[in-house]
Amino acid sequence: MSLHLSYETLVIAVRQKQLYQYLAASTASVLVFDTLSSLDEEIKYVWKSRWHPVKVLYLWTRYQNLAIAAMELWFLAFPGGPSGPACYKPMSATICTSFFYSMYAYLTN
Repeated sequence: MSLHLSYETLVIAVRQKQLYQYLAASTASVLVFDTLSSLDEEIKYVWKSRWHPVKVLYLWTRYQNLAIAAMELWFLAFPGGPSGPACYKPMSATICTSFFYSMYAYLTN
């Protein structure tokens, strides 16, 4: 089975992929800037405080986004990585874990 695409369709697809790559790179840049700009205060107030469910939730949500952005940039730079269910399972686990941490922190305070 062959796939016949028009020139216009290919141009639109390439432009959309390029736009997605630009958005992913700019999002990662903003996340890194935000993390580094407040790192000194985070070390002072969060890292040196006692362990609490809210602290775990904060650190989890703060650094999981950096990890996801790094993986996304990696897969954009080096295509052929995992796709489909291999990508959805870690994302689902991340979302579920964040939800349960937030509910636990909310219910215990």
